[in-house]
Amino acid sequence: MRRAKPTDAKAIAKILMVIFDQMGITEMSPEELVKRVARVFEGSAFLGEVAETIVAETAGQVVGVAFSYHADQEVAVIEHWDSAFIDTSLRLHPTSETLPGEWYLELLATDSKVRGQGVGGRLLTAVRDLAQDNGAETLALNVDVANPKAERLYRRQGYQSAGDMTILGHRYHHLELNLAE
Repeated sequence: MRRAKPTDAKAIAKILMVIFDQMGITEMSPEELVKRVARVFEGSAFLGEVAETIVAETAGQVVGVAFSYHADQEVAVIEHWDSAFIDTSLRLHPTSETLPGEWYLELLATDSKVRGQGVGGRLLTAVRDLAQDNGAETLALNVDVANPKAERLYRRQGYQSAGDMTILGHRYHHLELNLAE
């Protein structure tokens, strides 16, 4: 596990496509979406300035990604996402996804070749450590109700239900992990 670098941007974008596919994003071709998502991960905003991106590597290849930030930074995160899609109607982050005061894990994905090998769990641990290092008392995420396998992973890690949210027309369970205990 390590902090992402600008040179990881394309690999990050390709791994995140599994999430965008699940969300049913069809406003542009997958190739164009990868290009635009990579653009947001090339600059400093998502590499520590506004949000944090952690990658998992195997044999020098990025095989997993976790993208997170403090809820206080959500407006800046939305603006940075929107900057790559300014000429389109697509908004990957159209509404608030966080609750006040929490450290928020917006995206977590692994390459299909390493699923089931603990990479997701290690990324969750790295994000938890990052949140604690930044003084957060709560770590939160949203999991699609249509993805019970992912929800089981989060619940095994100690996440508890904090309500539901609708994001881009999909219903999500908002889960929180108390870091203060």
